[in-house]
Amino acid sequence: MQSSAPVHRLVSIALPDGWAAARRPALVAAALAGSYLLLAVLVATSVTAGLDAHLWTWFDRFDGPGAAHLVVRFIYRFGQFSLVLSVVAGASLLTSWRQRSWRPFVVAVGAMGVLDAVMVVFKYPLGRSYPHTGLNSVFGSGPSFEAFPSGHAAHATIGMLLLGVLITRLLPPDTGRRDWWGMRPWTVVLAGLLAFGAGIVNIVQGYHWATDVLGGWLVGLTMFVVAHTLMRPGASARPPADGPPADGPTVAPADRLTGR
Repeated sequence: MQSSAPVHRLVSIALPDGWAAARRPALVAAALAGSYLLLAVLVATSVTAGLDAHLWTWFDRFDGPGAAHLVVRFIYRFGQFSLVLSVVAGASLLTSWRQRSWRPFVVAVGAMGVLDAVMVVFKYPLGRSYPHTGLNSVFGSGPSFEAFPSGHAAHATIGMLLLGVLITRLLPPDTGRRDWWGMRPWTVVLAGLLAFGAGIVNIVQGYHWATDVLGGWLVGLTMFVVAHTLMRPGASARPPADGPPADGPTVAPADRLTGR
């Protein structure tokens, strides 16, 4: 019993609401991770090679000169690790200061760092070639064979969604429902569009195949589900709402007996 005490202590720190609150996110994360593994197998066996080549040719037509190229390059920035990390770190630091809790900053910045390390580990075993090499192959070696999964797509996905959570916490309380992963609906939509766009422009510019981008989205979304679960403050840490509870004022036992 004594040996399990440190474990229970760590669990209470990481998951204030206990394992039960993490059960559903764990299932979602497991499903996303399984989808990524299936995709990796399909890419490794070259099942998706023909589809990737076709989609890359189709998307390449949108990389034209002028204003269109400037828009593409602007959207591309939303997946750059250094930029996304800086913005997430700033927003999470402000959120931690406002909430008087270390959790938003440590979890958000930690998740970004872990994701970057995971991406490095994931890229080497498959050895997927970049489209600009003129090759459509796997199990190569060197800097030209690190395309799968797309780091830009992964960074944009977790970064934009974390920003949606942090911005929601910084906004004034909303009396309406807010059940989209703890975010306002418009922040979810905006984060999704930016993450989607940052992935698509990588195909347009010939930096990644479509399956690379899909793999990056899956990894980024998996890491976000984990980070969002760890970022929850827990019922015991939430400040009480102003005014009486929803079920009415508490009645003292003596008042119940006297009917007052």
